[in-house]
Amino acid sequence: MDVDCLITKTSTTVFIKGKLSAIIKSYCSRCLEDVSVPIGGNFAYTLIPAKAETREDVELTAEEPEISHYQGDFIDLTSIICEQIILQIPIKTPCREECKGLCPRCGINLNTSSCNCHLAVVDNRMAVLKKIKVKN
Repeated sequence: MDVDCLITKTSTTVFIKGKLSAIIKSYCSRCLEDVSVPIGGNFAYTLIPAKAETREDVELTAEEPEISHYQGDFIDLTSIICEQIILQIPIKTPCREECKGLCPRCGINLNTSSCNCHLAVVDNRMAVLKKIKVKN
Protein backbone atom coordinates (compact mmCIF):
# COMPACT_ATOMS: atom_id res chain seq x y z
CA MET A 1 0.00 0.00 0.00
CA ASP A 2 1.27 3.47 -0.89
CA VAL A 3 0.02 6.62 0.82
CA ASP A 4 1.29 10.11 0.08
CA CYS A 5 0.08 12.99 2.24
CA LEU A 6 0.64 16.73 2.23
CA ILE A 7 -0.17 18.17 5.64
CA THR A 8 -0.41 21.91 6.25
CA LYS A 9 -1.39 23.81 9.37
CA THR A 10 -2.81 27.30 9.82
CA SER A 11 -3.26 28.36 13.45
CA THR A 12 -5.35 25.45 14.82
CA THR A 13 -6.70 24.02 11.54
CA VAL A 14 -4.88 21.11 9.88
CA PHE A 15 -5.39 20.35 6.18
CA ILE A 16 -4.56 16.91 4.83
CA LYS A 17 -4.47 16.11 1.12
CA GLY A 18 -3.41 12.66 0.09
CA LYS A 19 -3.34 9.92 -2.47
CA LEU A 20 -3.85 6.24 -1.74
CA SER A 21 -3.09 3.19 -3.86
CA ALA A 22 -3.24 -0.42 -2.74
CA ILE A 23 -4.06 -3.94 -3.85
CA ILE A 24 -6.53 -5.79 -1.65
CA LYS A 25 -7.37 -9.47 -1.58
CA SER A 26 -11.05 -10.27 -1.99
CA TYR A 27 -13.40 -12.86 -3.48
CA CYS A 28 -15.09 -12.76 -6.88
CA SER A 29 -18.69 -11.66 -6.41
CA ARG A 30 -19.84 -14.27 -8.95
CA CYS A 31 -17.71 -17.41 -8.54
CA LEU A 32 -16.08 -16.84 -5.11
CA GLU A 33 -12.52 -17.35 -6.42
CA ASP A 34 -9.69 -15.28 -4.92
CA VAL A 35 -9.14 -11.97 -6.69
CA SER A 36 -6.71 -9.05 -6.24
CA VAL A 37 -8.42 -5.68 -6.58
CA PRO A 38 -6.43 -2.48 -7.15
CA ILE A 39 -7.90 0.48 -5.30
CA GLY A 40 -6.86 4.09 -5.02
CA GLY A 41 -7.87 7.68 -5.11
CA ASN A 42 -7.33 11.15 -3.74
CA PHE A 43 -8.67 12.37 -0.42
CA ALA A 44 -8.79 15.59 1.56
CA TYR A 45 -9.56 16.25 5.22
CA THR A 46 -9.82 19.35 7.35
CA LEU A 47 -9.12 18.80 11.03
CA ILE A 48 -10.15 21.29 13.68
CA PRO A 49 -9.71 21.06 17.46
CA ALA A 50 -12.42 19.11 19.27
CA LYS A 51 -14.74 21.27 21.35
CA ALA A 52 -15.78 20.46 24.90
CA GLU A 53 -19.50 20.53 23.97
CA THR A 54 -21.27 17.32 23.15
CA ARG A 55 -21.44 16.66 19.41
CA GLU A 56 -24.84 14.93 19.70
CA ASP A 57 -26.65 18.24 20.23
CA VAL A 58 -25.12 19.98 17.19
CA GLU A 59 -26.83 19.84 13.81
CA LEU A 60 -24.59 18.85 10.87
CA THR A 61 -23.97 21.37 8.12
CA ALA A 62 -23.30 20.57 4.45
CA GLU A 63 -19.53 20.93 5.00
CA GLU A 64 -19.45 18.82 8.16
CA PRO A 65 -18.71 15.41 6.56
CA GLU A 66 -15.40 16.81 5.24
CA ILE A 67 -14.37 18.12 8.66
CA SER A 68 -12.92 15.95 11.41
CA HIS A 69 -11.70 16.79 14.88
CA TYR A 70 -8.42 16.25 16.67
CA GLN A 71 -7.41 16.48 20.30
CA GLY A 72 -4.00 17.30 21.70
CA ASP A 73 -0.73 17.67 19.81
CA PHE A 74 -0.75 14.27 18.08
CA ILE A 75 -2.87 13.36 15.04
CA ASP A 76 -3.11 9.67 14.20
CA LEU A 77 -3.63 9.18 10.45
CA THR A 78 -4.44 5.47 10.83
CA SER A 79 -8.19 5.97 11.11
CA ILE A 80 -8.21 8.38 8.14
CA ILE A 81 -6.31 5.94 5.93
CA CYS A 82 -8.45 2.97 7.03
CA GLU A 83 -11.58 4.98 6.23
CA GLN A 84 -10.25 5.75 2.75
CA ILE A 85 -9.44 2.10 2.09
CA ILE A 86 -12.97 1.09 3.08
CA LEU A 87 -14.48 3.82 0.89
CA GLN A 88 -12.44 2.67 -2.13
CA ILE A 89 -13.46 -1.01 -1.97
CA PRO A 90 -15.93 -1.71 -4.80
CA ILE A 91 -19.31 -3.27 -3.96
CA LYS A 92 -18.88 -6.04 -6.53
CA THR A 93 -15.51 -7.53 -7.37
CA PRO A 94 -15.79 -9.93 -10.33
CA CYS A 95 -12.62 -11.82 -11.25
CA ARG A 96 -13.24 -10.84 -14.89
CA GLU A 97 -16.13 -9.35 -16.87
CA GLU A 98 -17.07 -12.63 -18.56
CA CYS A 99 -17.18 -14.61 -15.29
CA LYS A 100 -20.11 -17.07 -15.43
CA GLY A 101 -20.38 -17.48 -11.66
CA LEU A 102 -21.85 -20.46 -9.81
CA CYS A 103 -24.79 -22.63 -10.83
CA PRO A 104 -27.74 -21.54 -8.65
CA ARG A 105 -28.91 -25.15 -8.29
CA CYS A 106 -25.80 -27.27 -7.67
CA GLY A 107 -23.17 -24.59 -6.92
CA ILE A 108 -20.56 -25.75 -9.45
CA ASN A 109 -18.19 -23.10 -10.83
CA LEU A 110 -19.44 -22.57 -14.39
CA ASN A 111 -16.06 -21.10 -15.48
CA THR A 112 -14.27 -24.43 -15.02
CA SER A 113 -17.06 -26.99 -15.48
CA SER A 114 -20.59 -27.35 -16.73
CA CYS A 115 -23.55 -29.05 -15.12
CA ASN A 116 -26.76 -30.71 -16.22
CA CYS A 117 -29.04 -28.54 -14.13
CA HIS A 118 -32.05 -27.13 -15.91
CA LEU A 119 -32.45 -23.46 -15.12
CA ALA A 120 -36.03 -23.51 -16.39
CA VAL A 121 -37.16 -25.61 -13.41
CA VAL A 122 -39.72 -23.60 -11.45
CA ASP A 123 -39.84 -23.65 -7.69
CA ASN A 124 -43.11 -25.39 -6.76
CA ARG A 125 -43.76 -22.81 -4.06
CA MET A 126 -43.98 -20.14 -6.78
CA ALA A 127 -45.99 -22.19 -9.30
CA VAL A 128 -49.25 -20.70 -8.03
CA LEU A 129 -48.11 -17.29 -9.31
CA LYS A 130 -48.31 -18.54 -12.91
CA LYS A 131 -52.10 -18.62 -12.58
CA ILE A 132 -52.42 -14.94 -11.77
CA LYS A 133 -53.82 -12.85 -14.60
CA VAL A 134 -53.31 -9.11 -14.64
CA LYS A 135 -56.01 -6.96 -16.22
CA ASN A 136 -54.89 -3.79 -17.92
